[in-house]
Amino acid sequence: MNYTFKENIGEHEFDAFATTHAKATFFQQSSWTHVKAEWNSYLTGVYQNEMLVAVCLVLQRKLPLNISLMYAPRGPILDFENIELLNFYLQQLKQFAKKYKTMALTIDPFVARAEYPMISAMQNELNVDYDDHMVDLFKKQDYKHTGFVLDLRDSFQPRFTPIVRLSDDKQYQKSKGYKEGLKALKRGVKVVRGGAELVDRLQALIIKTETHKKINLRDVSYFKRLVSAYKDDCLITISYIDFEESKTNTEDRLKELLKRLKTPTLTEKRREEYVRQQVILENEIKKLEEE
Repeated sequence: MNYTFKENIGEHEFDAFATTHAKATFFQQSSWTHVKAEWNSYLTGVYQNEMLVAVCLVLQRKLPLNISLMYAPRGPILDFENIELLNFYLQQLKQFAKKYKTMALTIDPFVARAEYPMISAMQNELNVDYDDHMVDLFKKQDYKHTGFVLDLRDSFQPRFTPIVRLSDDKQYQKSKGYKEGLKALKRGVKVVRGGAELVDRLQALIIKTETHKKINLRDVSYFKRLVSAYKDDCLITISYIDFEESKTNTEDRLKELLKRLKTPTLTEKRREEYVRQQVILENEIKKLEEE
């Protein structure tokens, strides 16, 4: 095949390909270059007879002595089953890195090793055939595999990605997580969604998390860049509890329950259930009073 490599193509052309591809990820969009403004960025691409068939956003961090590091977050994006195209792109990326005196080029393409229900993993009932043939293809092009690490500190991006398939039959509504979410809403949890107007509120939560977990996370400028770069495609979601309102609602539920307990025709089984619920509600009120 007649392939041509270009190290910088237009943002519109790059995004038109990257955002509609089966391997699409927000890391491989021109908007990510604005988030990573402290890095140099290259929107590379491969053409086959003047048609764009592969892209890869490559970030470059310059170091002293005129050398640099390069990183392709979740890239490249292409048909990984097209071995000829894959080999060509991997070779060209190596030559591209050498051109800029890069001491290391790191890539972590969005390739699934396996897919399985989360409940199976949580219950240690996995029976999965892992597909690692892609690792061998990269090794043949002299790329070094760092291994299937499990610690977040050892990888650039999380290796495990939870997915909820929003299908028309709404099967996701049968999941435990969805049902627990509905319970939370009934118990006074509120949800607010927005953009730039919620950044400071989000940062306040992050600071609390840092203090509680004794870790360092992103500062507010990072999230402001995210919102600015992705605009309407960036959604901040915050869940919270209005303690006074929640306490009032719980007290009302307890009063209603106590009325039911006075019903003369109440069966013993139902009475036991109401008493159990009474204890739960009283404990909830106590916790809310302590907040």
